Amino acid sequence: MPEAIVKTRNLTYEYIRRDAEGNPEGVTTAVDHLSLDIAPGAFVAIVGRNGSGKSTFARHLNALLVPEESAVWINGMDTREEEKHLDIRMTAGMVFQNPDNQIIGQVVEEDIAFGPENMGVPTEEIRLRVDEALQLLKLEKKRLDSPNRLSGGQKQRVSIAGVLAMRPRCIVLDEPTAMLDPQGRAEVIRTAHRLNRKEGITVILITHHMEEAVDADHIIVLDKGKIAMQGSPREVFARVEELRALRLSVPQVTYLAYLLRRKGLALPDAILTVEELVEALTV
Repeated sequence: MPEAIVKTRNLTYEYIRRDAEGNPEGVTTAVDHLSLDIAPGAFVAIVGRNGSGKSTFARHLNALLVPEESAVWINGMDTREEEKHLDIRMTAGMVFQNPDNQIIGQVVEEDIAFGPENMGVPTEEIRLRVDEALQLLKLEKKRLDSPNRLSGGQKQRVSIAGVLAMRPRCIVLDEPTAMLDPQGRAEVIRTAHRLNRKEGITVILITHHMEEAVDADHIIVLDKGKIAMQGSPREVFARVEELRALRLSVPQVTYLAYLLRRKGLALPDAILTVEELVEALTV
């Protein structure tokens, strides 16, 4: 079995709360003794309500945050070793929720080339990587456009293309659809699955949109910095009442099937798609 590309052991991270004058007034534990392994090539969704520790966890995966005592390894590299940070960030690329904070180029192809240029990649290789990223993200016709003229979904695809041009083995998407409309959200999630399936890139999706987690290989539910439950989408979404107790929703079709079961209809647990529900109702 291949070594985990992401491994954490007892990961704990605390924020110091300060008053209006900047004086410490308490400590908030954002991630609490979190241990997990993520296999190469997996598509893992990390879900949880606001304040569950999702984004704090995500920022440990490319050494934006570094634990003091517990440990995080990315492809075997310890994030506490500062000299490994560049290699770690080349291995685990990060895409944030606001693409405007990540796009800096005047035109799309220039923005995609920025990361490889900073890595010292030769010019000819950069051109090849930019062309490849444009093709994979279906942005060839936008290569000379200003990012300011793109839709939210297109901007987020440019952000992903910029990370992809650095040839990471893993992409961490931290609430990448939070600022997008439904069409833009679907566009970004389709892109993430395509990169996972066709390129074998490990994808870690941080989200609070449960529909976005339906097609993941594995779901991890965080609550107060701890793993509250985990498993396949069908295993996790079968636990409707537990999820609701954590103030989390389930996909709409899953909840409808749950309500119908409570009314006495003989339906299987954790229906995940409209097609599954229609089939179950017409058998």
